[in-house]
Amino acid sequence: MNSPQADSVPSMAEEAAKDDWDYIKRQSEAIETEALHTYLWEQRHLIEALVLHHLGLAPDSASSSVLPQAEWLCGRFNICVPVKVTSHTAVEKVIVRFAMRHKFAEDHCLGFMNEKISCEVATYIWMQENCPSVPIPHLFGFGFTDGRHFTHSKHRPFFVRLVRSAWRQLYKCLRWPVLSSYVSHAFPHQFEMGYLILEFIDQDSGRMLSQVWKDGCSDENKMKNLFRSLSRLILSVGRIPQPRIGSFTFNSDGAITLTNRPLTCSMAIMEAQGAQRVLERHQTYSCTDAFVSDLLSLHDSRFLNQRNAVHGYRDCRAQMATKSVLRAVQHHYINRKTRYGPYSLQFTDIHQSNILVDEGYNIKCLIDLEWICSLPTEMLAVPSWLTGCCIQQLYGEKLGEFDEIHKEFMDILSEEEKALGTFLPGTAGPQPISHYIRTNWTSKMVWFWYCLDSVNIMYEVAEDHIYPEFSLDPQSKELENHFFRLWCRGAESVVQTKVKDREAYLKSLAAMFRITPSA
Repeated sequence: MNSPQADSVPSMAEEAAKDDWDYIKRQSEAIETEALHTYLWEQRHLIEALVLHHLGLAPDSASSSVLPQAEWLCGRFNICVPVKVTSHTAVEKVIVRFAMRHKFAEDHCLGFMNEKISCEVATYIWMQENCPSVPIPHLFGFGFTDGRHFTHSKHRPFFVRLVRSAWRQLYKCLRWPVLSSYVSHAFPHQFEMGYLILEFIDQDSGRMLSQVWKDGCSDENKMKNLFRSLSRLILSVGRIPQPRIGSFTFNSDGAITLTNRPLTCSMAIMEAQGAQRVLERHQTYSCTDAFVSDLLSLHDSRFLNQRNAVHGYRDCRAQMATKSVLRAVQHHYINRKTRYGPYSLQFTDIHQSNILVDEGYNIKCLIDLEWICSLPTEMLAVPSWLTGCCIQQLYGEKLGEFDEIHKEFMDILSEEEKALGTFLPGTAGPQPISHYIRTNWTSKMVWFWYCLDSVNIMYEVAEDHIYPEFSLDPQSKELENHFFRLWCRGAESVVQTKVKDREAYLKSLAAMFRITPSA
């Protein structure tokens, strides 16, 4: 880490100490990310060969070149390496997206990398098969960390395509799981990194919504176009009822099945922060209650294992009290009529940088299909970022602004729903998806599920939206002194341990900045 100016060190250390995230781990990740950039650049000739391999191009009739590092993109979990491919018929670009191992819990949750890739690939395949109207990049091929490589059959010889087509028809006739068009394709060189090779989407096809948001978020026509496009996406993936809570996964025979745990973005982050695995990889749920219980247990595990999870005695007790309250009230936020399904496929991490739009804010492409899961209908919600706010900022005046946006969005969603005729079956008869979203909002059920699907805003959201529903005062001494004891046996000893963890963390932080920690 570069040495900061001496007079700025104390203030930087103070800000780091206040941060809910593990600053030391973040700095370590930044160093590892830089090292991975260097490693991938050193392996660029192997990456070029890998691209030609998946595109079905021979080295003597085509060439590929990794573009300079200045053109690479680095997100929260992946590094995207653009590669230029030149053949006798065309010049095109592809993106090779590498998952960053150090951003995941691979060390204590062995196999996470392959699980993530398998779920993401399966989602691409499911979308190709069931949602052709949703614009997504073409997936040329992919590889796992154990050395397995798969390529879309359209980039393989005629005989391979013919055989695969026959097998797909057989699977369909026998009503076996959907067999994908991706076939095993051994790479002659050793390359044990997880990756996807995707179609490159240039700016002529659209720009990231995050890049143009400020220019058009106050334009009524543009926002209506965005609402309409978003509505179609939500309806396209949610219209097909799912039998279980979980994620699609890619199997060794090329088939996809809904047999993986519901792998969400927040789950990946919590496990990376030290939470032990609570939801096992092949564990799906046929009952919402069990899913809620395990999500709460995952939050408990993160709390116990993250060294800077608390800021002091009072904060620790308050967090434990909130966890106790959420367990006590959970039955009020589970719809008994749909607790056994049907469930719906949902975007759990759709945001402005995932979406490419044209000048009129019409969605032209989704460039990231990570973390899409089959989830309870109680989790269906309008994206909170439509007013430019985070979930924890939605209170008071900003909550009123979002409520107005919510109504506008729901009107457009209902219009699209009627045009498409989308309904989810249920014990009370078929219901439109808009019914669930509207009910979740008006009943305030959405806030409970925001708590579960977050990483570190559970306490703020609960204090602002859950506590008032039960006439609880978050500043109450009674709440602080008694409710926290219900979280576990020996609660006070947990408080002492967590505060000691905090003190040790601050000492390590001070050593990093080479200053004397304050009392």
